[in-house]
Amino acid sequence: MGASVSGGSGNTASDAAASVSGGAGNTASNFYASVNGGISNAATDYAGSILGGCSNIAGTGTNPNATDCLFLATGDAASLSGGSGNTSSGTLTSVLGGLNRTLSGPNNESQAGPTTFAP
Repeated sequence: MGASVSGGSGNTASDAAASVSGGAGNTASNFYASVNGGISNAATDYAGSILGGCSNIAGTGTNPNATDCLFLATGDAASLSGGSGNTSSGTLTSVLGGLNRTLSGPNNESQAGPTTFAP
């Protein structure tokens, strides 16, 4: 039950069954922790999980990979978590689910079905 890194660049997995499957500069450092993509993310708690984005932490403490994410170009680090026919194309936007939802900006917004959340 070893740690695994299966893709991306500069990723590390350092505890039993921890895994990083893509992205760049991500860390999974506790039992069963996982990072599936994105940039500079850290899953540091038991079974903590990050799907993507930039400079996130799933756990306590400080993200050892923290960055301000200002290097992202328009449309970078968008993510989708589920649903069908959805589009997430703004910088750091995230569609959590729904049907035929589009979130193209402004930046840093999330949408869960028909409800949009902004900072």
